[in-house]
Amino acid sequence: MNGDEGGAKVALYGLLGIGGALVALIGAFEYTAFRPAPVVSCLFVLLGTFLAILGAGWAAGTRYGALVAAVPWVLVTGALSVGPKEGDIVISGDILGVVYLLGGMVVALIAIALSPEPHTSFFTGLPNDPSRPR
Repeated sequence: MNGDEGGAKVALYGLLGIGGALVALIGAFEYTAFRPAPVVSCLFVLLGTFLAILGAGWAAGTRYGALVAAVPWVLVTGALSVGPKEGDIVISGDILGVVYLLGGMVVALIAIALSPEPHTSFFTGLPNDPSRPR
């Protein structure tokens, strides 16, 4: 890998991390947006989270891309679920907030698992041999 490819990969992973944080920020404010049936809104936000993290994995071509998008999602939603002592909180502790937090973590794990496997070893950089039993 030459310097240009390494820089492009770092930039891609940086954008995927920022994208994961933005998905978390938008989702935190929109998971109860549809007032007549907030459960529907929560499910659509979880679907969007799943598609964003899965798309990050496909964009990077590895599960690491999905992981890079999922980690900021977890950090941002975790930070927005605990409020200061004044009581201002974005993600409430009611059943819908818990469904959003736990459901988001579950869909993030599923999206990471469904992302493509890397074609080279993370530790050695050598190509994986698909014919070799694991």
